[in-house]
Amino acid sequence: MPSYLNKRKYVSRYRKVRRRRNLLILTVVFSVLLLIAIAVFGPSLGSLFPSPEPTAPATAPATVPATVPVTLPATAPTTAPVTAPATVPVTVPATAPSATGTQSLWLSDVNAALAAFDNDPALLAEHLAALDAKSVQIDLKNTAGKVTYLSQVRDDTAVNVPFDLAAFVKAMEDKQIRVIGRLSCFRDDTVTRVKYGWGVQHESGVIWLDNEYKRWLDPYDPDALGYLLALTDEAVQAGVHGLVLDYAFFPFRGIMDVIDFGDVAQTKAEAILSFTEQVRERLDEGMSLGYTVPGVAFYHKTRYQNSGLADADWESLDVDYFLLDTDFTQYPDNAAINGIALSRTEDFALACLAKARDLLPADRPVYAYAREEALEQLLRREMIFPVIHVEEEK
Repeated sequence: MPSYLNKRKYVSRYRKVRRRRNLLILTVVFSVLLLIAIAVFGPSLGSLFPSPEPTAPATAPATVPATVPVTLPATAPTTAPVTAPATVPVTVPATAPSATGTQSLWLSDVNAALAAFDNDPALLAEHLAALDAKSVQIDLKNTAGKVTYLSQVRDDTAVNVPFDLAAFVKAMEDKQIRVIGRLSCFRDDTVTRVKYGWGVQHESGVIWLDNEYKRWLDPYDPDALGYLLALTDEAVQAGVHGLVLDYAFFPFRGIMDVIDFGDVAQTKAEAILSFTEQVRERLDEGMSLGYTVPGVAFYHKTRYQNSGLADADWESLDVDYFLLDTDFTQYPDNAAINGIALSRTEDFALACLAKARDLLPADRPVYAYAREEALEQLLRREMIFPVIHVEEEK
């Protein structure tokens, strides 16, 4: 074979090997650069490209007094759980009747509950009445910040299956069931996506995110406050019988020293008190007002300070009762209260409850959220109002 042919064959093979080698080098270099970019720019990209909304927890029990909070028996009855129809997203644990025989329920996802009854509030009311419900709590603005009903203040129809709130209240009243509306106040990862100026600001000029990459409304911002008060007015006009204020405090988890609230004339505690007073002024006579306190406030001093609750004048807070969030899942394994390590959810919940009873005004009841049936049974024996779980959409 001529030598020039051997040379051409060698050159051809060399070029193929060189192309493969160059492609491999480029792939490695690109991967390294991509990892560096994610590490450097990842946090800032979170503000520009928000992560999708998390699904709500499978269950979110709560406690809402039907009229006036009552004292429960020292021990819960041992009646067997009642099971709702398979097509209805409702789980009913064994319940301890109160001294008046009333039952308080929380529909943790009112849209899903209505959907199970062909979006007919009358059918849902009939089902709840069969469960001996005298009071039902629903989310008007949920933890994600989404308004669940047909609202003239905020239209979230693109992300919810809304319902007519006044018609819902009327259907419940026809069955002698009171309606309590829950407002997730300043934690709001929905309206702050379009109203950036209403949100808590980072010192760099972008919107601030907490340690779960969620946005918060600025408790000092007049427009943010006006938005929440407008939702309050809408709920009153629809005829709800009471409100529960949740997340009605400042953000407490995340990098706090980069927050820029600007020049403010009030302390955090004063802002919380002022907001609560404005809500109370808008309620009709006879409407109840509850206030949710995070259990984390009782074991983490820094977060307690961050929230503004450490300096709160609890006696001056014009609410009828307090709700204590005892969700242990958001706390580290080494959680402790007053230096006492807590190894179980039950330990944490009872410690929070005892601390709350010491700290909060003695003339107003303290109840607790319980997201597990076993914990609910334990808390019920500790004078916690009975609750029925209604599962949220998954």
